[in-house]
Amino acid sequence: MSEVPEPILVALQQGLPLCPRPFAAAAQALGISEETLLEHAAKLLETGTARRLGGIFDSRRMGFTTALCAARIEFPTDEPQIAELIEDPHITHCYERGNHEAIADLQGDLAWESLPNLWFTYGAEQTAFDAGLARARRLLAPAEIVVLPAIRHFRTHVIMGRQAPSTASPAMHTNELPPLSETERRVVQVLQGTSQLCPEFYQSVAAQVGISRDQLLATLQDMVACGRLKRVALVLRHRSAGYAANAMCGWHIAPAQMAEMGRELAESPCVTHCYERPPSAMYPFNLYAMMHARTWREFRKGYGKAVEHLGLSGGILMCSLREFKKTSPVYA
Repeated sequence: MSEVPEPILVALQQGLPLCPRPFAAAAQALGISEETLLEHAAKLLETGTARRLGGIFDSRRMGFTTALCAARIEFPTDEPQIAELIEDPHITHCYERGNHEAIADLQGDLAWESLPNLWFTYGAEQTAFDAGLARARRLLAPAEIVVLPAIRHFRTHVIMGRQAPSTASPAMHTNELPPLSETERRVVQVLQGTSQLCPEFYQSVAAQVGISRDQLLATLQDMVACGRLKRVALVLRHRSAGYAANAMCGWHIAPAQMAEMGRELAESPCVTHCYERPPSAMYPFNLYAMMHARTWREFRKGYGKAVEHLGLSGGILMCSLREFKKTSPVYA
């Protein structure tokens, strides 16, 4: 991992201010120079510690239907089908998940041979979503694919770092939105990639979009207000940033307890994502939490505190054993 001070790493993930010189404003809050902050951001991108610096959008508010999908396949026999599966640009994450020796003693008596071991996320506009899942089912047949859309979002604001705030996601917007305007579509096209690092960051983005800087800032402020844009920020590669231990944790929670349990679990420092999803015969858990730590020792400590505080038991830890794909969504 690049040696970047953690306050800087956290600040770049929290997002750049929407102002004419965003790096200068962020640097002032950190007590460093604009040049120093730009150098650190550039280093994180050049070394591959960060995947990109750009817009982080809300898939739901962008008109996408999204779901976590899972199947039980045969490794390595079915790996050619996985290679073909992940060619679909609407699949952004794809992993082999299962038990890990470092935390095997934390697992209950589970029938691992029947649990899903291939997990992927799918997000697209509804017509493409249906067609894409149909293709995935053909590719992985005879394996069954279980589709697990999020029912409630307790935490999606992913900030890695010990100094990161453990704050649950803000309340969801529920009002209908009109389609993206042509200007908004061009803004999304530019910001869904990585934009040039420079003091006049938004001026550079505006030039690519073909509008003035002030028009761009006004458009971004509108997109934040309606919930389409979460922030303009650095997106880390978690393993490259030193977070080598992670697991998707699951429990079966009674409906009457779900809201309270989900909110409290989302506040745990090691939790980066937290959702309610429907249980299924293949995977009978309905509260999901993604937990990250630098080491398995640190993971065990964070996990232990969370489950002890909430009195959780009878869960599962699905560890990321192999990463087949990890990208950001393409919206326009």
